[in-house]
Amino acid sequence: GERRVMEQPGRQRNIIVYGKGGIGKTSVATNLAEALVHEMGRKVMLIGCSPKSSLIDLYDLSGEVMPLLDLKRKEGVNAQNIGKAVWRSPEGILLTETGGPEPGIGCAGVGLPTAFGELKKYKNQIEDYDKLEYNIYDLIGDVVCGGFSTPLRGGGREVIIIISGELMAIYAGNNILRAVNAVGGDIKVLGYVVNMRGVPREQEIVEAFSARTKVPILAFIKRDPATFKQAERRGGPIVRTVPDSETAATFRQLAQNVEQGAPKTEPSPIESYEDLFQMFLSFQS
Repeated sequence: GERRVMEQPGRQRNIIVYGKGGIGKTSVATNLAEALVHEMGRKVMLIGCSPKSSLIDLYDLSGEVMPLLDLKRKEGVNAQNIGKAVWRSPEGILLTETGGPEPGIGCAGVGLPTAFGELKKYKNQIEDYDKLEYNIYDLIGDVVCGGFSTPLRGGGREVIIIISGELMAIYAGNNILRAVNAVGGDIKVLGYVVNMRGVPREQEIVEAFSARTKVPILAFIKRDPATFKQAERRGGPIVRTVPDSETAATFRQLAQNVEQGAPKTEPSPIESYEDLFQMFLSFQS
């Protein structure tokens, strides 16, 4: 039966990419997915959980793919039309976007369970869905509400948190750790990915934060606007469109780190904002 399949250990990994808005979650999620597919031959589905269609925009699929909740609103989801909400790349990456209320209207989190439910219900209509080894969720902002914990429910969830050396980015990262601890259950924090922003003493700041919170750093993505622009022009993630760049190599290494899995961490968020702020200040000369 369906349940038994889900419980086979090591069959499917659910990786959830979190971080504050604008920190680069979508580029990390998509490049990680592409590296897992290109380098390791994994079967991967990318699930965008944003009210805006960021994955659809990144892969330039407007008109080709409709967010799930839009499809549900417009015509109802059924076995015949679920394909309108799922795209399959030439390399076999599956991609879907949940969609949801316009920003500022309603809670983005409310739609997530509905969208995930539709995917499960019609999974037999989606080519290769049953062969997936990774589901990668690109999750909206640092929303710590019911919607935040939806993808965290159920077994075998692994969290990657994107941070930088900016105060608000580590503050959001710390809040996400607190939320993960509060939800509890079978959730593993794999580690941080640092999207370098070029702030003074950035590496020291994030290393101190990593040590304090007992969560490892999986990758440092150097500030490289030129390569990101080039990838954008070529219409896809860096790993595929600018494969010889240093940034692509970093993402391939990240994919290897994720593939190997991490020892179970026991994250310990910094308790007070004051403490976090003091830690940050100690690196400001």
